[in-house]
Amino acid sequence: MSGALTARSDNFNRSDSTNITASGFNWEELRGDWQISSNRLSTGASSSTYPLAVIWVNTQNANTRCGQGASGWGWGASFWVVDQDNWFAATTDQYSYTYSYQYTFQGCPSGYSNYNCGGVCSQYAPWGGDPGHGCASCGCGGCFTYLSGPVGTGCPNGGFIVTSNYLGNGQDECAICGSTANFGTFTGTATATGYRHRLILRKSVSGTVSTVATSSEIDTSEGARPSYVNVVTSGNTATITAPMDNNTGTLTINYNGGVNDNKGLKVGVTLSPTSGGGAASTVDNFEYSPGV
Repeated sequence: MSGALTARSDNFNRSDSTNITASGFNWEELRGDWQISSNRLSTGASSSTYPLAVIWVNTQNANTRCGQGASGWGWGASFWVVDQDNWFAATTDQYSYTYSYQYTFQGCPSGYSNYNCGGVCSQYAPWGGDPGHGCASCGCGGCFTYLSGPVGTGCPNGGFIVTSNYLGNGQDECAICGSTANFGTFTGTATATGYRHRLILRKSVSGTVSTVATSSEIDTSEGARPSYVNVVTSGNTATITAPMDNNTGTLTINYNGGVNDNKGLKVGVTLSPTSGGGAASTVDNFEYSPGV
């Protein structure tokens, strides 16, 4: 074959099979065993082994895109692939982190009491609020807390179940509320979990895998993922983009490879380890077109 392979795409919408080839697509399973499963390209190989499926496109300059699979991270596009031990791959990644923040809240208004007696009442509601406390609509005696049994049991007379599960151990708290109080305005500190998303560019040289670059990070929801990973190669450069599927931004890597990189004539899809999010086992909607 002379010249670059013409543009084509594969959405993997065909019968489940261990044979992943299709008209116009002579897929090569370089690393791991791949199959068609539920209209996606799937593998049972561990992401730590860098599963890799490619097509020969006869050009180093190409536009390559891999779409998200059923779930997880670590999926992406492979490019400049020579063989199973020499390749480049751009894949998605997510990790979680804990951070502290301050908030201002108001004590219980007239007719309410604070169920934990600590001045922590973040909203005027009879059930739990942020960060797990609430106001109890009561009007008698003092205010005490009791550990209850299963939901709906265990509260002494005059109390009720607060279902915020504030103790975090599968049990609830009971509020025994009394004289109405207004505790004024308070500043509290709480912790929360955040999620950061990024792209990781790796290369394998003679079977040794190393990280070449990482993108800037986007903080967004746990379940958000890039819609696809797109790689445009031209000469010694690779421009990699991945827009988040909840419109919170686009992850980007601009790589200037240099003349010493071993750049092959194959592109495809791959999986790689992820820092914290669940590892993907499927990819979808592969697209290729020759570059300039």
